[in-house]
Amino acid sequence: MPLTIVLLGKEEKNFQYILSAFNDGAYHFDFVQLEQLENASSRLREANLIILDTLPYPERQFGRFYALRQDARLAATPVLALVKDTPPRLRYRLVNMGISDYLAVPFDRLDLQVRVRNILASNHRPASPAHASAGQASAVKALQMLNFMHQEMDKSIFNLEQDKFLNRVLAALRELCNAHFAMLFQPGEEDELILSHVQPGDELLQPGLRLGIADTPILQKALRAGEPTFLSSISPDNPFVTLVNSFFNLKAQSVIVYPIQAQNPPEAPAASGGTAFPGLAAPAAVPGGQAPKGQATRAVLCILKSDREKLTEYHYLLVQNFARLLVHSYQINSLQEELKKRLDNQVWQFYFEFLEQVLDQISFGILVVGQDRRIAYLNANAAALLALSAQEVLYRPLGEILGEETADTILRSGRETVSGGERAEFELQTAEGKPKLVGFSVQEFTDKRNREQGYIISLKDITSNKEIQEEMRRVDRLASLGVLVSGIAHEIRNPLAGIKAMVQTFQDELAEDDPKNEYVERIIRLVNRLDKLLRTLFSYAKPSKPNRQYCSIETILTDVVSLVRQRLRQNNIKLAERLHPELPKVFIDPSQIQQVLVNLLLNSIEAIDKGGEIAISIYPFDPATVNGGKNRLSRLASGKGEQYVEIKIRDNGCGISPENLKHIFNPFFTTKPFGTGLGLSIVYQIIKENAGQIYYESNEGEGTTCYLYLPAQRISQLQVQEVAE
Repeated sequence: MPLTIVLLGKEEKNFQYILSAFNDGAYHFDFVQLEQLENASSRLREANLIILDTLPYPERQFGRFYALRQDARLAATPVLALVKDTPPRLRYRLVNMGISDYLAVPFDRLDLQVRVRNILASNHRPASPAHASAGQASAVKALQMLNFMHQEMDKSIFNLEQDKFLNRVLAALRELCNAHFAMLFQPGEEDELILSHVQPGDELLQPGLRLGIADTPILQKALRAGEPTFLSSISPDNPFVTLVNSFFNLKAQSVIVYPIQAQNPPEAPAASGGTAFPGLAAPAAVPGGQAPKGQATRAVLCILKSDREKLTEYHYLLVQNFARLLVHSYQINSLQEELKKRLDNQVWQFYFEFLEQVLDQISFGILVVGQDRRIAYLNANAAALLALSAQEVLYRPLGEILGEETADTILRSGRETVSGGERAEFELQTAEGKPKLVGFSVQEFTDKRNREQGYIISLKDITSNKEIQEEMRRVDRLASLGVLVSGIAHEIRNPLAGIKAMVQTFQDELAEDDPKNEYVERIIRLVNRLDKLLRTLFSYAKPSKPNRQYCSIETILTDVVSLVRQRLRQNNIKLAERLHPELPKVFIDPSQIQQVLVNLLLNSIEAIDKGGEIAISIYPFDPATVNGGKNRLSRLASGKGEQYVEIKIRDNGCGISPENLKHIFNPFFTTKPFGTGLGLSIVYQIIKENAGQIYYESNEGEGTTCYLYLPAQRISQLQVQEVAE
């Protein structure tokens, strides 16, 4: 009666090559689609062998193959899996699922026939009734041991203690085979094998024992050809017996010599010219075959019996299955060694990518520089600060990127402590040619793995912080100056009032045609001018508290334009207005903001030669939606979700030099031949009192742009109370 082979897969046409390999009528073939596995369980239970085609399925769908082993009625049915030649980890997954054997595609027809016949022969060898129960118990115990060791390997795949694991495998094999010795030899130099592990750990068989193989065909075949040998009854004059008896004081009766073939170590060339790769699994040796490409005999397993009970084919199958555990352990050991030597493998790559993501999301830049002063690493923030991509910067000297002088200063600070506890800084130029201040700190480091030294440099854009510090100093300076001015103005105003009163009295005593009246009137005009200046100083020193309320910025602008229209006409200056159609109300003191806008427009008019233009645009503004790199936005309360209105006043006048732009809000600073230099100082204070911000951009000869930001969102009741107070 022909044996039944079920072809399990996606399309029946993929099995045509298998059908053509068996045309002797000894087998009956049936095809079942994997998607119909549940409905075809009865057909599968009648199978003597299942050939599973895994090629059409990606690795993420391999979980569906567990059904072949979860069904208890199919657990005893052998499964031969057809797998892709690469990657090797797919084979490991199949073995872990309990698949009996696998065959890499493409394969030789004869190889397929041998695999199928060996699997069917080992799976359907009848047991005598007298030994059925004992054989069944032994098989159950063997399966339990295999399952336990597979689980142990799964749990410790990246930290497998190979020596302990190999000894446990040997101990299990010795117990299951009821053998005298289970030994593992490593290939040595000059055609010899070196004993590395033995069970039981007899003092007479210490690891390190060497066996020559020059005159021992069994060992030569295992080591050089990768072919196993199974002798259930061995002749006393066999060279291997002679060798065993001389070294082990043992009369061997039965022996299994099984080569453990695994991928070549990463540093070693492939045995057959292939490229070595530390895969997770490799096919077991096939009797009569050659070692697959890229593999070599990594060890030789020997099972020896010296009593009358012989080793059987059942024991050989046990050795064959346990040998796969040894193969996997060597593969894992190769992977562990590779992980220690390289950081670009899958596991370390995961940790590296995770660390890189963390470093890319921190708020400051990181540069790693080697002893050769070349950049070894930089995160995304550092690349953004330097305005260069990682490809442009990596492995280039630091001096090429920052300048030799700056690089010397930075690296020197790694060995020195910055005095005063202040953060060291250097200056960069942005793409627009504007200066950017970058604070830095340096830490020397040592790479213990590669024994290299270098520097870790942290970078932070502190331009905004510097501006905030400068603004705080300005506020403190203005406050101190305000107190001083208030006192001086008060002391001057009293005697000035006395002078004016006496001059007016003197004027009353003079006749109308007295020429001295002209001198008196000049004195009065000068006193009035001084009085006006003092009132301005009082306004600067003690500005009135704003009466903030919700109001329309369009209405304020209309009033302001009407006040300056005459000056615009006189100077032949065009005024362009651009307003958003849905402007929110602003929470300000309307009279103070009107004063501010008039002052700003008058400054623009004075800066323009006749025939110029002033453009005013007003739009809603949300700080959270704008790139935080713009310095003028650094002090807006974007973190609190507050909204603003942006008023932009641009003129094409003479502009302001960078040197003067730093001082425009300082009191008494002016470049005009007339004026007090208090106008913008008062504007600055008013804007601050109204919870806004003012910012200027200008280049000499290119005009000036003033940005004014006014709050447009309802503030809390607490803030309203504070303003009222």
